[in-house]
Amino acid sequence: MTGKEYPKPESSSKKDKGPAQQQAPSAKNAAKNAAKAAKKAEKEAKKLANRLERERREREKAERLAGVGQENFGDAPMVQSKTKSNKTWVEIQTLDKSMDGKEVLIRGYLQLTRQVGKGAFALVRSTLYSVQAVCFESEEKKISKEMIKYIAGLPVESVVDVKGVITIPDTPIDSATQKEVELQITHFHCVNKTSAAMPFQMEDACRPDLEKETDVGAYTGKEDQSKPAADGLVRVGQEARLNYRWVDLRTPANQAIFRIESMIGCLFRECLMSKGFVEIHTPKIIGGSSEGGSDVFTLDYFGEPACLAMSPQLHKQMTSACSGFERVFETGPVFRAENSQTRRHLCEFTGFDLEMVIKEHYDEVLDVFSDLFVYIFDGINERCKPELERIREQHPFEDLKYKSPTLTITYAEGCQMLRDAGIEQVSKMFAHYKSCVNTSFLLLFYCFLCLCVERLGRHRYYKRKATWRSCEREIWSRLLFHGQIPFKCEAFLYYA
Repeated sequence: MTGKEYPKPESSSKKDKGPAQQQAPSAKNAAKNAAKAAKKAEKEAKKLANRLERERREREKAERLAGVGQENFGDAPMVQSKTKSNKTWVEIQTLDKSMDGKEVLIRGYLQLTRQVGKGAFALVRSTLYSVQAVCFESEEKKISKEMIKYIAGLPVESVVDVKGVITIPDTPIDSATQKEVELQITHFHCVNKTSAAMPFQMEDACRPDLEKETDVGAYTGKEDQSKPAADGLVRVGQEARLNYRWVDLRTPANQAIFRIESMIGCLFRECLMSKGFVEIHTPKIIGGSSEGGSDVFTLDYFGEPACLAMSPQLHKQMTSACSGFERVFETGPVFRAENSQTRRHLCEFTGFDLEMVIKEHYDEVLDVFSDLFVYIFDGINERCKPELERIREQHPFEDLKYKSPTLTITYAEGCQMLRDAGIEQVSKMFAHYKSCVNTSFLLLFYCFLCLCVERLGRHRYYKRKATWRSCEREIWSRLLFHGQIPFKCEAFLYYA
């Protein structure tokens, strides 16, 4: 048999029933389904209500911890200069025992905060100064548990406003600069909250130096990976400090360094202006080198060759000697294209330059130098005592010793002192140039020789490993042979 001989299959007698033909559920099943749906809806509504209630409680708790609706703590509104209040902020540096019992308002960085039991401790810092603020739970003072948690939970380096009463602690507060006072907090508001984790802790960045940093060798950044400190404490390396310089500059030592630098400029101007000097501002983009002996940074000035000024020497001489100003000075940037193997060299620095007419003898210049340096040193000691202490805490140093008026020694005495120090060739060097060296040339020798020798490694001429004696000989040879003192009035400032 072939396939064609098979009969066709019989079609199914069952037909699909349409919607109209489906059998309706019974009344019993309908009631049962309705009960299940109602129960399910009730359960969903209850879950929704519980979730909303939980969210409300969490929101209220967060608001309580954030001080929302609270008068004495919480996040302050953004400062937008829309309104002015009668608030008066007190500088932290002015807080002392004479203000015992007085209510004050301060603003600063939150350097440290911690919760101890039912109390909170905060160290608030502004510029060079810091004070400890404390508060404890008290219904009478309206210090709530939420307020304690709010203070302790703020990220460090947030900007805060703290209002409280000055008290005198039983023992000095060693962690703060204002050791003899403490602030009992009544109001605590965060003005600007830190949004990201700090790259390093301020306590680590403020730790005292254990060893002096070397000036020799190129900086590679691997120094930070050296062995841990002898005391086992964490310290911030140079690489991290430079990568986050704006944070590193918050340390009291760095703040003090910048303030002393500013004061030196102020004292420099004060002294010279009192002696009839005129401050000038010379060009820093010039057509060629203003003096020999150094390379310059060249640039294209609208199609013409130019360079960055390596010295205001030409313009100083022009104004003082040729233009009738007689006495001029300038404080400004100096650029010198000098490569070096040291970590501190003179590619760019701030120069303190002066130029003056000599009426009879260059001792007149040395007298000005003597008065200038003594005036600056005295001014720093008198006006920068807190800054010096902040630097000493992190970078220990001995006080600068100098004589006022400056010590004057004769030519013969200077030669003998150098021979006693082990420099035998100095007398032969001096003999060739004795005719151009006056006894007053050594007026400032002992006042600045230590500074000169200490900074030899930072100077462009001393790339090789030189001994103290050879460096000292070279300093004298350059000062004498090249006539850089006293014929160039800025020489002592430049070398010191």
